[in-house]
Amino acid sequence: MVTLCTDGVLAQMKRKTKNDQGLTLIELIVTLAMALIVLSIGIPAFQSLSQTNFRTTKVNDLVSSLHRARSKAIFGNTSVSIRRSENGWNAGWSIFEDGNANGAIDAGDELLRAVDRGSPLFTISSTEFVDSITFDSAGNSAGAGTFLYCGNENPNALRSQRARAIIINGIGHARLSRDDNGNGIHEDRLGTDLSCN
Repeated sequence: MVTLCTDGVLAQMKRKTKNDQGLTLIELIVTLAMALIVLSIGIPAFQSLSQTNFRTTKVNDLVSSLHRARSKAIFGNTSVSIRRSENGWNAGWSIFEDGNANGAIDAGDELLRAVDRGSPLFTISSTEFVDSITFDSAGNSAGAGTFLYCGNENPNALRSQRARAIIINGIGHARLSRDDNGNGIHEDRLGTDLSCN
């Protein structure tokens, strides 16, 4: 079936295609405003995701080192220590076979791995493992303790809500802190809210 166009329809089609060759200033401003709104919502969300990934990576670096040192102590039937760098735990640490189990690198101790993690964006501290942690040949640590991670990556957020901890029990097993009471703040091994203040 063939449909014939009248002159009026053809003229209307020509007018429509002639006027639809670009955007009006109003359409362009509205489009830019909508794009800015979407970006203003998306960029902070992306920054938060990036900061969360950064924190997870830094915490997992230390957890991995603790597991590696404990495993080496058990399977090597020796003492293995992790000692913080001269500038603190957040700057890095060394994993080494510790012949006399004193937590210091002495002559004859074998360096297994050095981790350089210097960053002004976070701090790692421990009141129980101030300078080092040592695992004996059974994988036990000298005692229970906690490594506290405090991020400085978002000064506007509540620092305690971003705090994480690596909790070491008396037999040397490491686990990550969690929020057991649902208040948005992780707890230490005794159930007390972590604090970075």
